[in-house]
Amino acid sequence: MTGTGATMHQEELHISAEIKDGIEELWVTSETTVIHLSIHVDTGEVRGFSCRLGPGMVAEMGGNRDVKTGHRYPGLFIFTEDGEHRVTSRKYVSKRHGGWIIEH
Repeated sequence: MTGTGATMHQEELHISAEIKDGIEELWVTSETTVIHLSIHVDTGEVRGFSCRLGPGMVAEMGGNRDVKTGHRYPGLFIFTEDGEHRVTSRKYVSKRHGGWIIEH
């Protein structure tokens, strides 16, 4: 593969973490980005994820449960928000019938 590499914008990242009631809350932030993970300390299982994708746009971990089997599968909630942090539109990225779909 040939070509020129993309230049990565240099942002100063900050990290903070706190453990409470067996859940570690991890925050990685910069001037424009916020990434959050909730991790079950005993198992290392990610219990929650969110990421600010840009001004007014956020992605969060979600999922759906199959009504027949009860099986839960991860997905994403992607939403936009106004200046007062009210959700203005939502999209759901989930797996159904063996394929990924985006729903409004």
